[in-house]
Formats: sequence, C-alpha cells, structure tokens
Amino acid sequence: MLLASRGWRVAVATRSEPSDADALRTALGTDGSLRRCDATDERSLDAWLRAVDADHGRADALVHAAGPFHRTDDGCGDAALWQRAHDDNVLPVVRTCGRLLPTMSSGGWGRVVLFGHAGASTLRPAPSIAAWYAAKASVLAYARALAAQTAGSGVTVNCITPGVLDTGGIDGALFARMAAAVPGGVPGRAEDAAALAAWLLSEEAGHVTGAELCVAGGWDLPRTRGR
Repeated sequence: MLLASRGWRVAVATRSEPSDADALRTALGTDGSLRRCDATDERSLDAWLRAVDADHGRADALVHAAGPFHRTDDGCGDAALWQRAHDDNVLPVVRTCGRLLPTMSSGGWGRVVLFGHAGASTLRPAPSIAAWYAAKASVLAYARALAAQTAGSGVTVNCITPGVLDTGGIDGALFARMAAAVPGGVPGRAEDAAALAAWLLSEEAGHVTGAELCVAGGWDLPRTRGR
C-alpha cells in the first residue's frame, strides 16, 4: 500500500473480503485496518466510520475509489440500471463526504480524492455504458461543487479520472478491446492512479482543488486519422 509506506495510517473499506486480505493487512501494518463496509448502506457506512474514529481518531483524508462498472445492451432504456449505477457510484460518495467534511473543515485541513472516468466530462457516452458514465460525470460535478464549497478552509477536493487500468475488475475479453484503444495498446496500472492520489494528499498539492486529473495514457484524446 503506497499511502501506508509514506506514513499514512490507512483504514480500508471493502464491500467483500478480498482474496489477498492477509497481504493487505500486512502491508497496512499495525496502524492500519481493513474492514468490510457496504457504502451503499448507511448503517454499514456509519458502523465503519465509528470503528475508524475509535481506532485512528479524526480522518484527515478520504480516497473514495469504490463504484462498480455497469454495462448493458439497453443502456438508455433500463431505468433500474440507471438507478443502480447512481446508488452504487454517486450516493456513497455524497454520504461519506457529508459525514467527514465537517470535521475536516473545522480542523482546518483535509484532503478528498474522488474517482470518476476519463472523458466523462465530454458527456459523450457509448449507449451501453450511459448509466455508469452519467454517474461518473456526476461524481466529477460533485467534486467541483464541493471544492467550491470548501475553498479557503484548508480542505481540497479533487477528482482522478482513470482510463483503462489493469485492475482485474473487468471481463478479460472486454478489457482487451478497451486496452486496444489506448495509444500504443498499453493500459495503465492501478499504481499510476495511486501515485497521483498520494500526491493530492500531500502538502505540495495544497493549492490544487476542484481539478480533474486524467490518468489514461491518451485514451481520452481525439484520435488522428493517418498522417
């Protein structure tokens, strides 16, 4: 864990027990923690936050990278999917920030890093991922609004927008097609986004707020057609 190696006491929330849980706990060290939490459920979120407060005290930073990918052949007509995409990707962000921001603001220091999706700000989704895409665009809009609300308080709020990262969370065949669209056919790594998140939590990034920072290897850029 990059943040733990840089001196942060890291409390990780995960919806299900990861297969490498023991290795993660070892990496987090005795000052860190790994607990189950379903951020879509308010009682589960509140229980996790109480445990974090008891173990670590006031939260200085939040990195909210959770939110499952949604894709369907009827992306524009499945109302239930649109509801689920926002329940999974937007409302947990709003709830968690709403619980942590008052304490950060009153303490005069805090860092919030949210995760969107590369290109979502263009508002040009493929129909099959429109619901998920719209949810990620909402996260970016929320980050910018929250940054404006907290400006001058010592709290910064930024949004990392990854492109195609090899995290193992997407079906292999679909991931291969997505990776082929990255310039050079080279997908990114989770470590690429983690390094940026670590910088955003630093004192050096204290004047950076309301920013969208894309980690996509050029995947979101306009394509050229020959030379």
